[in-house]
Order: sequence, then structure tokens, then C-alpha cells
Amino acid sequence: MTEQPSDYAKVTNLDRTAFLGPRVPVAGLKAGDGGGTFDDMEARVAVLENEVKHIREDIGLMRSDVHKSREDIGTIKTDIALAKSDIARLPSKEWNVKALIGLAAFITALTVLINFGPAIIRLLRAH
Repeated sequence: MTEQPSDYAKVTNLDRTAFLGPRVPVAGLKAGDGGGTFDDMEARVAVLENEVKHIREDIGLMRSDVHKSREDIGTIKTDIALAKSDIARLPSKEWNVKALIGLAAFITALTVLINFGPAIIRLLRAH
């Protein structure tokens, strides 16, 4: 019985052409010995170095933005915690209903006294 290679072995032993395609000779380079160069190689490297410089600057800005975002998230978390604390201290629905009933009873009693107060006082004096 032949042992099957592991998934890792399958991935690491893949032929590069499966991903990159066959090697295509580049015009201006000598093949095979690694000694070939382009005539304008230094200019091309200078362009690449400049691009890397810009990439580093962009990454620095991104890091700064991430740091600021973390600070903002921390502030938001604090604000949410304070809001939850404030909400927890608000009166309950039961308290609100009781207060409303008490207020309605007070207004009713006050209305009765205003409208029928003098008549009530006369009745009480008559007895």
C-alpha cells in the first residue's frame, strides 16, 4: 500500500509553474549565469526605493490612524458605560406609574376642593 503525502507535502512540493506559469525570458537579460543586467538597472532600483519610501510613509499614517481609532473606541466604550450607568439610575416603569397615579389623585382632590370647597365648608358648619 502506498502512503499518501500529507496536505503540507502536497502544497510545498507543487511545481512553481502551477502558480507562476512557465519561465519567460526577459529581453535585455543574459540567461543562465545570473550575470545579466539591464542598462538602466540603477534607475529602476531608484524608482523602487522611492516607491518603498512612499509605502513606508503610508504604513506610518495607517499605524497612526489605527492608534487614533483605538483611542476613539476606548472613548466610545467609556461613553457607553456611562450611559448604561445613567440609564440604570433612571426610575423604573413601576415608579413612573405610581407617580402618575399619585399626581392624578392630587389633581382630582385639588379640583374637588376648588369646585366644591365652599359647599363642603357650609355643610360642615351646619352640623
